[in-house]
Amino acid sequence: MIKKHSLLNKELNKIFNIELVGLKVVYESGKIDKPRTYEKEFKSDEEALKFFYKKEWEMLKKGFVLNNPEATFGNAKLHYFTSSGYSGCLSFANTPNDIFVYEQGSYDDPKDQYDFLINIDKSGNLKSKIKLPDILPWDIQYNSSNNSLLIKLDHHIYTFNINDQSFHKIADREKGNWASFISIAKKAYAYGTNEQLTVKDFDNTILFNQNYKVEIIKGSNCFSATLSKTKNIIALHNKLGEVELFDFKTNNYLKTIKGDFKGIDKMEFVASDSILILKQHYHQPLLYINVEKNEQVYYPSLEIPEYFKGVVDFCLNKEASKLVLSQGNKAHVYDMENKKHLHSFKIEHSVKTANIKFIDNDLGVRTDYGCFSLYTV
Repeated sequence: MIKKHSLLNKELNKIFNIELVGLKVVYESGKIDKPRTYEKEFKSDEEALKFFYKKEWEMLKKGFVLNNPEATFGNAKLHYFTSSGYSGCLSFANTPNDIFVYEQGSYDDPKDQYDFLINIDKSGNLKSKIKLPDILPWDIQYNSSNNSLLIKLDHHIYTFNINDQSFHKIADREKGNWASFISIAKKAYAYGTNEQLTVKDFDNTILFNQNYKVEIIKGSNCFSATLSKTKNIIALHNKLGEVELFDFKTNNYLKTIKGDFKGIDKMEFVASDSILILKQHYHQPLLYINVEKNEQVYYPSLEIPEYFKGVVDFCLNKEASKLVLSQGNKAHVYDMENKKHLHSFKIEHSVKTANIKFIDNDLGVRTDYGCFSLYTV
């Protein structure tokens, strides 16, 4: 095995280059003009690779950044250490110029808990660090209509104006069931918390408003919602085995999709909103529903090419031409249009889980170990 990574700490003017060749790891570290070289040999490929990642992780935590714009398919273009944190909260969002990534703050004092968003460019240069008005940003999405972020922040819903760096709370969690969501589409945006779902246009006129109840199944909320990409549809899942569809412009109920599926924690419309992808709790395979025919369709070539088919997370690029499925420390990339598996690769610096989302043409990954990365896919 041959593997080589180069990291840079601009503040300290230091480099860290590490290379794995067979069973030997060679690395150099120090000032750019006079680094020191070290090498170590191991008895197995596994030991050598483990040491490679361990040394790199040590340097990432010290402020070094991997930036490799020429990375080939399945390799990292960027590694940036943010922080460790609660593994269920690994949010980030892309904007035309920058990336906003969750960074854990402090929970030591119950009366003064706080978290941050860090604002970096696509080369890993830190531009700003923003203290959040509440903890745990479960989800962040970019609203291009007004250059803002829509944030699900400890189940409160906020907007963040990027131009003037201001937060505005638009929905309060209060005492309702803690089941919430945010969604942004071409014509509108939607959010739900405190058991109330709202759809607004980009002038903030309310188009649709509805209360909802949430079933608790084995300790998990049976709840998810999303907007269609271009049509006026909102999908709501709050009952086991059911997804309701509404027209948010006419306020009309459209239909109920029923099936033998578990609780759904993520949904997305694709193929001109004719297919609805459902991700179930407890790491099950994805389900694909033909919305018009109200029936499940099967794409065996889009299954994970391993014995265990369960999906931890999925995402699509803007054109929905590529699909990525994650499972533990692996990512599987598919040609969505031709229903073809392209490549699988290791997600580096991850323990058990990661949040994945496309950043332009690259795959953005925020791991439970505290690393934010971009991969060429």
